[in-house]
Amino acid sequence: MNARPSPGMDVATLYFLIRCMPDRETRQEYEEALLEGQRRGNPGEYLASWIRGRIEQCIANLLAVLEARQIPLPDAERKRITSCRDSAALDRWFRRALTATTLDEVFAEEDEAAVDRVAGG
Repeated sequence: MNARPSPGMDVATLYFLIRCMPDRETRQEYEEALLEGQRRGNPGEYLASWIRGRIEQCIANLLAVLEARQIPLPDAERKRITSCRDSAALDRWFRRALTATTLDEVFAEEDEAAVDRVAGG
């Protein structure tokens, strides 16, 4: 399933998408945001705004770790990070950045998967 929560979705659809998330902790965070949106009377809009904020925080955290670890970040890779809207990818990159010594280590799996898709593997 490639659907993502959006402002126009009804609460049942949003809840279903959240329940399909594999990570229990992430599911719980999204459920809490959805409930807060329901309390405020605009669950879809609130959840979409909450997701945007979460993604922006993930990006900021990742950039801060790369800077603190003094890992060079060329413009193309900075754009790759700042334009990413996949919180799972940002979380993976962040966890890798905590121990990585190069940017290649941060992006390793995604780069290998892209090569495999192009090669038909």
